[in-house]
Amino acid sequence: MRASRLSRRWLGLGLAAGLVLGVLPVGPPAVVGQSASITLSFDDGQSTPMAVTGVSEGGGAQSVRVVATAAAATSAEVTVNVSIAAGTATDTTDYASLTSPVTVTIANGGTVGYSPTLTVTPVQDTRVEGDETIVFSATAAGYTIADASLNIEDDDDDITLSLDKSAVLEWAGDQTVMVTAEFEGATESDLGSSTDVVVSVAGAAMNGATAGSEGPPPTGDFWTDQPGDSFTVSIASGAVSGSASFDLRARADGVAEAGGEKVAVSGVLSPYTITAAELTIHDPVVTLGFTDAADPPAVVEGLGEDGGAQTVRVAA
Repeated sequence: MRASRLSRRWLGLGLAAGLVLGVLPVGPPAVVGQSASITLSFDDGQSTPMAVTGVSEGGGAQSVRVVATAAAATSAEVTVNVSIAAGTATDTTDYASLTSPVTVTIANGGTVGYSPTLTVTPVQDTRVEGDETIVFSATAAGYTIADASLNIEDDDDDITLSLDKSAVLEWAGDQTVMVTAEFEGATESDLGSSTDVVVSVAGAAMNGATAGSEGPPPTGDFWTDQPGDSFTVSIASGAVSGSASFDLRARADGVAEAGGEKVAVSGVLSPYTITAAELTIHDPVVTLGFTDAADPPAVVEGLGEDGGAQTVRVAA
């Protein structure tokens, strides 16, 4: 009986020792779940770094570092091998070739490591293509790492609105205004669907005219033939501009407005920046002249010095 108890005691001690020896770490931690993940991101590589998500197409050579962040402190040095994966941006066509792969080291006990500074140089073009991506993938023993995308931000996708006339007159009835929406500086487009800009006609912020209704009774300084004074200008797939027109009638209010009243033609379409256009409503232009008293009257441009008393009429 006593020998049996001693055997069991030594067996328990042996198992305990084995368990203790079995948890001694060797290499990167074999941990599952969140603690075994690394996240990739980017910064600008400056002495006081700022996080970045992309580079500008027209920005020339730009500095970027890959940042590897572990979810928990490491128990040994971790080497992260980073390479360029397939993205929507094309090597040499959309950006100058990058060195790949690069290595990021996370020190023992640390959570963050940085790559050497990369120089990313987008290729400047005049093609509307939207933002494109350079995808970075990475591996590290014992860790799961999701890909990260660095955007090349297209600089050809700002839209400018322009009008075929800069002014209209009161008393002139319906006047047709053509609105053109154009990708600024672009000569080609890769967009696979139409770009529909919602255009609104309203009083400008400075010296603004008041939108109203033809009535009766008429209100405001102008009205248009578009419901809600809003309509769509479409830029077709593959095109860089598109046009649409609206009719505007400026109310004859009998009030002289120095410099005229301003109408803003603006557009909205996310995520684009759209530059508005402006139209001026001018008072009617009245030209004065002179005629004689005959029927029909004849235009008089001057009086003879020896003509004695002469009758003239002012004509507008």
